[in-house]
Amino acid sequence: MDSAEEVREFCEMAFGLDMPMTDILTIKGANAHPLYEGFRETAGFVPRWNFNKVLIGADGRIVETWGARTAPMSRPVRSAVEAALAQAEF
Repeated sequence: MDSAEEVREFCEMAFGLDMPMTDILTIKGANAHPLYEGFRETAGFVPRWNFNKVLIGADGRIVETWGARTAPMSRPVRSAVEAALAQAEF
């Protein structure tokens, strides 16, 4: 897949994804997007694919990470989000 539109169409068909998507980003190496470079520098986390999930706490630190195969609404993800929200001070 060479374009963001092709990726969006694939994700829509294969995964039923219906959320807005941005663009194709490089996640590792010299051309890594600053977000992923920040993950690597601050937490040593380098995702294998950009569909990995990253929970960032209220303090800006990585709380938990999951692989691409973990569903966004899976029990582990929901539990971690709920726990982080319970600890956050708004």
